[in-house]
Amino acid sequence: MPLLRPRPAPARSQARRACWRWLATGLALAASALTLATPARVEAGACCLSAAAYGVGRLKSWESMAAGSSLSLRHTYGHWSAQGRYADLRGARADDLRGTLWTLVRVHRSGAVWVRVPGHLGLRSAPGDAGEVSTQAASPGDLDLGLRWDWVGVGEAAGRAGVATTLGLTVPTGRTYAESSDALAADVSGRGAFALTLATTVERTLMPWFVRGVAALSVPLPAARADTGVVQRFGPSVSGQLAAGREVWSGLVVSARADVTWESALVSGGAPVAGSAALVSTASLALAWQAASDWTVQAGVGGSVPLSNLGRNREAQLITTLGVRYGYVP
Repeated sequence: MPLLRPRPAPARSQARRACWRWLATGLALAASALTLATPARVEAGACCLSAAAYGVGRLKSWESMAAGSSLSLRHTYGHWSAQGRYADLRGARADDLRGTLWTLVRVHRSGAVWVRVPGHLGLRSAPGDAGEVSTQAASPGDLDLGLRWDWVGVGEAAGRAGVATTLGLTVPTGRTYAESSDALAADVSGRGAFALTLATTVERTLMPWFVRGVAALSVPLPAARADTGVVQRFGPSVSGQLAAGREVWSGLVVSARADVTWESALVSGGAPVAGSAALVSTASLALAWQAASDWTVQAGVGGSVPLSNLGRNREAQLITTLGVRYGYVP
């Protein structure tokens, strides 16, 4: 469900201009983060830095643990209807600032467990009868934890791709629409349901390039709404991800990524809700800079493409992220 209901625009040019404006801003922020200091030379190729290209990522072969944090700004500029029609968010504004702390700990030569703890600050504005209405609210996000098992480590066997399986659990520690006390739902930060995720990752390194593909299945568990008590279950979702990157300078990897997720219909009170299936597709660019032997700076920008039929029942967003990662070597 959208945070704010948009009005269809007679033309999409304004939305496209807004998207490109925010894209340029995000790239400028990412570039700024990477010019804060001059890096020391480090001998680590794309096979190693791909571990830190996005978010939690994976442990490098010599690390026993890693930890990091990130700050992202999500700007919502439009919405797709159940039929896939895109409309921009005219006269309203929806931004979300999200901070995340995470850690990844090796428990076996081939296995590692991870935890991700997010926080959320929502900023909303919309026209009202007496003028513009603006609200802001903070809340915790949904907690994520999981296990990654590498059947074949990346770069472990010459000529073979790395293969890993991830088991994840989402814990509903965020605030749902039913629990929201904000007039514009600025405090909404979760879905209110446990969810189990199974994913398979295949990654191949051809120095100085890496290519990674991920296929995932997520199954939310039934949960009762906080306001009505009706038991509902979000539909299972399948997703695919393709990422590729290259080391363009010693310690600096540039990568691109595309994601597509399809979610089946919501089931409420035992019956499917017509028109509630969802589709979201995104594209992003990222930089990972190994500023020192143990530290990596991460920056990225990406989001939705504001065109009809590239989404269903989802907001169109532009996401700018800055992060830092520390890898511990005993």
